[in-house]
Amino acid sequence: MNEHELQGMLMTLLESLIEAREEMDDGDENGALADIAREMVDETDNLEQVESFADAELLTSNAGLIIRCRDGSEFQLTVVQSR
Repeated sequence: MNEHELQGMLMTLLESLIEAREEMDDGDENGALADIAREMVDETDNLEQVESFADAELLTSNAGLIIRCRDGSEFQLTVVQSR
């Protein structure tokens, strides 16, 4: 996995959650949740582990995640509030 593939996966997951919320707001809970769950499982097939910076005891005060993939690749995602 590379950084562009990870970016695409995270975009798809977040968009799926937004879509599920909108469908639930419209009253279609059962179908929406099942479809979104299947899509999320398929989309995250290459993920091995996700850990917060704090849990990994990184020497930083930043919020973030370490994302490890089954193919051995690893990414650090820093969360910065812009507003």
